[in-house]
Amino acid sequence: MRPSRRLFLRSAAATVALPLLPSALPRTARAASEAPVRLLIWYIPNGIQTRSWTPEIVGPQYDLPLQLAPLGAYAAQTNVITGMRNRAAEDPINDGDHARGTGSFLTGAPIKFTSGEDIYNGISFDQLAANATQGSTPLPSLQLAMEPGGNTGSCNAGYSCAYTRNLAWSGPSTPLPNITDPLIAFERLFPGSDADSSPAEAARRAMLRTSVLDTVVLQANQISARVDSEDRQKLDEYLTAVRELEVRIQALGGSGCAAPADPAPGADLTAQVHLMVDLQILALQCDTTRILSFMLGNSGSNRSYDFLGVPGAHHEISHHQGDESKLAQLETIATWEVEQYAYLLRRLDETTDFDGTSMLYNSMVYFSSEIQDGDAHNHTDLPILVSGSGGGRLSTGQHLVLAHEEELSNLYLALLEAFGTPQASFGVSTRILPGLLQ
Repeated sequence: MRPSRRLFLRSAAATVALPLLPSALPRTARAASEAPVRLLIWYIPNGIQTRSWTPEIVGPQYDLPLQLAPLGAYAAQTNVITGMRNRAAEDPINDGDHARGTGSFLTGAPIKFTSGEDIYNGISFDQLAANATQGSTPLPSLQLAMEPGGNTGSCNAGYSCAYTRNLAWSGPSTPLPNITDPLIAFERLFPGSDADSSPAEAARRAMLRTSVLDTVVLQANQISARVDSEDRQKLDEYLTAVRELEVRIQALGGSGCAAPADPAPGADLTAQVHLMVDLQILALQCDTTRILSFMLGNSGSNRSYDFLGVPGAHHEISHHQGDESKLAQLETIATWEVEQYAYLLRRLDETTDFDGTSMLYNSMVYFSSEIQDGDAHNHTDLPILVSGSGGGRLSTGQHLVLAHEEELSNLYLALLEAFGTPQASFGVSTRILPGLLQ
């Protein structure tokens, strides 16, 4: 029997729990449908050492220096962009390059020098896209991070912590806080919980969430009998992934009530990052949101990477002063960071999208940092990767070298255009970045 409109609406309405299935669409809608474009933003702190980052070959089929080696096969779906500058972050008078670099990272706007409540920035480009697509998904956007921290007080040379611990800004005075606990992120995708509950209420929440998932499974089983074999397999894989994530979250001790402490030396940070990546995949697969931002660390992060053989604070090491041993340590950290990014690309690539292509094909994944070099604190020649083709809207697999110091805001104009939310200008933009759009 052909799937009915009621079956389609039931599947679509439960997108926080079930993926939208092509064979559950009415025939007319199925013929006209195409997968949505997704925008993912990955931020890493303290910059990158470009001596083993920048490819020698310009254009397609570029080489992979040490720190880009983890990209491997995904180099063909990744652009390395050299020569971009964030002028909005520059100030010849005041210190605080980490705060300015992160505060203006997605806004292209100079931030106000303050550590009080009178913070002032611009709207971030991801939120322009979110506003334009309001109502298309249950969540307009989702903000995740690996390090906790509030928005009050001074975090960098008199600049507010709000600038160093957030990427997304819905307005000049409104940073969107990150979720750092994977259990809270899970419950954001599967609602029915209260993060400020007592232990008894928390236990009840766990039971409730289990019953919600059991209900989802029951609905999935009912739908499974009425869709084709390919979508039946999708449902099975999806529900298995949900259950596996629950187990992994519980094993890591996600509290669901408070932000976790920084991982102890030797803690399996890689497993925690992979868990957050898999949550991002779930959010996209369910079409819960199409816009994600992720901070691998807060701006100026002092995390220690003992598990990589790099003890000591990352930020302090980044003030290398040309010390060869510190430069080598920074390269080790950066290579690990790119490995985590490559894991995200792999998960996107192996996830079949609504239209039968990979989710990576339909995504635009932006990777960068607030500065280029941790010692110089410069905002020129920023380390930038853009992966995925946005459903064929972006060129891929090239080392794009810009002849002049290109405004970072110009990149955001290009990504907004490819996302389907074009803007006449943004931040301090001068033009749409050449060479990226198809």
